[in-house]
Amino acid sequence: MVAAMLAGTKHFRQLPVDARNEPLNAATLRLRALGTLLIAAGVALWLWFY
Repeated sequence: MVAAMLAGTKHFRQLPVDARNEPLNAATLRLRALGTLLIAAGVALWLWFY
């Protein structure tokens, strides 16, 4: 599960970014990756404890 999450994060970072919106898209991708990791960690903890 952790390996899949790390692979997904790497995939997010390697996505091609439009040059005009580079800062905005980079920040958005970072936030999206962080949100995905937080949600996945929450689900993993919930499954672990319940």
